[in-house]
Amino acid sequence: MESAPTLSKLLERIRSYGPIVLVVTVIMVVIQIATFYSPILESVETPVRGWFVSYTKSFSLPKEFVFVALDDATMHLDGVESSEIAASPELQAIQAPYPWSRDVYASLIDRLAKAGARVIGLDILFTEPRPGDEELRAAIARYPNRVVLASNLSFSLHNHAFNTPQIALPTKSLLSPDQAVSPHVGFVNFFPEETAKKEKESDSGIVEKLIYQLRLSDFGGPSSPNEPVYLSFAASILETGKMATHFPEDQVRFVDAGKVQEQVPIVSLYTIFVPALWKANLKDGEIFRDKIVVIGPFGDQFHDIQRISSGTIAGPLLHILAMGALLKNAFYTILSPQINALIIIVLGLVIFLSALPVKRFWLFPLLMLIFCGLYLTIVSVVFIKGNILMGIVFPIVMIFVSSLSLFAFQYARDLIEKSHVRQTLERYVSRNLVQKILDDRGDFLTSLEGSRKNVAILFSDIRGFTKFSENRDPHDVVLHLNEYLGAMVKIVFKYDGTLDKFVGDAVMAVWGDVSTKGEHNDTVSAIKAAIEMLNGLQQLNEKWQLGSGEKFHIGIGINFGSVIFGNIGSEEKSDLTVIGDSVNLASRIESLTKFYHVPILVGESVEKIASDVIPLRYVDRIAVTGRTTELDIFTPLLNERHEFFTPSWLEDYNAGVKLFRTRDFSNAVKAFEKCAVIDPNDYLVQRY
Repeated sequence: MESAPTLSKLLERIRSYGPIVLVVTVIMVVIQIATFYSPILESVETPVRGWFVSYTKSFSLPKEFVFVALDDATMHLDGVESSEIAASPELQAIQAPYPWSRDVYASLIDRLAKAGARVIGLDILFTEPRPGDEELRAAIARYPNRVVLASNLSFSLHNHAFNTPQIALPTKSLLSPDQAVSPHVGFVNFFPEETAKKEKESDSGIVEKLIYQLRLSDFGGPSSPNEPVYLSFAASILETGKMATHFPEDQVRFVDAGKVQEQVPIVSLYTIFVPALWKANLKDGEIFRDKIVVIGPFGDQFHDIQRISSGTIAGPLLHILAMGALLKNAFYTILSPQINALIIIVLGLVIFLSALPVKRFWLFPLLMLIFCGLYLTIVSVVFIKGNILMGIVFPIVMIFVSSLSLFAFQYARDLIEKSHVRQTLERYVSRNLVQKILDDRGDFLTSLEGSRKNVAILFSDIRGFTKFSENRDPHDVVLHLNEYLGAMVKIVFKYDGTLDKFVGDAVMAVWGDVSTKGEHNDTVSAIKAAIEMLNGLQQLNEKWQLGSGEKFHIGIGINFGSVIFGNIGSEEKSDLTVIGDSVNLASRIESLTKFYHVPILVGESVEKIASDVIPLRYVDRIAVTGRTTELDIFTPLLNERHEFFTPSWLEDYNAGVKLFRTRDFSNAVKAFEKCAVIDPNDYLVQRY
């Protein structure tokens, strides 16, 4: 009995010192977030930052680029006639297993150069000698300062660790070593954000930064005064084409151009060697005139796929994006972690102090949204106008921490007060009724005066309970009955029903009186609850290990209709309940379950609402006292495990019922006899 005073004292202390404690707590939380800035939330900040950049400040690529793709169509030549292949040495070479003889690329350079291509970049590594090198080298020599080859930054393995960087250059049979740092060669590496600090290439992570030039010492290699500077593939192409001469020395963050694949013409490589396609599709090569042509792989089989903020992109297209970003100066910077941490602290305190006077805790979600919107607006303006990106995830988290801390303080006081009422009411009425009373006092009190509602009503009754209780100890009877009723009530609550009342061993439950999810959902929930009540009773019978004559059996009736809902009774005692003809009909339907030998019966109003979800079977048409019309009743199609099923004889059964209703008894008998052959123990079949 000491808990109530202690709880009251605690509540008073929260009310007195809560704001001060919360201010100190929020400041400490902010410091902790700032301290663990990178390790904890950076994995979230990175993709969010990429999404924000791509959707806030994208740009369109220049029209100077064309991508010649080593795609699936080129690798398989499925659409090329055999006569066309026979007439083309290049197509014959392409038909051979990859990698092809390099005279294919020599012919490709010749064709593109004669068509007027400004620069031709081959995003293909030629690090080892292969047949065709002599032809390819001659083609490169024929078009000086128009061809760029690919190199690769790699790391040698020493003591089971990648530590020594080196540039894998094109083979000597193609390019002399003194050309390695000229515009004729560029490294094709990209460095995903998570692995850039590890100084080794990985195919995981998002590429947020671009590198246009590097020194090996930047990646742990030896440093020297005359150390060469290596240009990237994109930078080498731009310098060769005299489109750019100065490149960022450090890694730079780039703005995503969006759907690059839709902005750059993509040409299947094989079409360049098919005369008809060269003429019709490529307009005799006019598509390449004065263009930057990048040749490279385009397909999963080459494993050259990179991740950027807008999704995945083929490596050659990312090189084109890098060139476009440099030409459009589409770069941005982000604030340092220290400045972002300061913004988080200030933001948290401002929001906390602004929200402190708010007394209605339901306003706090709106407050959070307002501050989030204001902050994101500021971030957008600063980014668009100044190319500076402020933190996104961490400040938003701080807004939530500050607002939720005050929300929790206000909510705690209300929750403690409600908990006392809840604990008392839940002993007598259903949980959803308690929730309705506490959360919607106005509407609920109005409904107590009486209102008309459409509801689903469930009655369940134990068959033979009188016989069970006659020869048993009263204490034992009460124990069994209470355990049974407790299990049934839990099922009703599970399906959002209201426990209306107990009538001896009978249970009355309602869906749609206190709260509703719609007529269909309420009705379906009532049927599902009834089926689970059967399963729950079966488990209880197994637990009790009663004799076959002592096991509990129940009948359940469900009806849907209009009722009067209200607080009904006298001044001395009243109950919140439903009354009306629909309630009486539900009780009548339940009483018929024993006559028809089925555990569940439902009225025709239920069948009309729920038959699209619950498989039902016609049972009979009954006369109801006080009604001028008869009523059809149905039962769910359940097997012995109380699972929905469709019996093979159902079509014949339905046909027999229809014939019976039209008084064609001879044919009806034939239909029912077919059913009896399959299931001779079905009571309804035998009855008809």
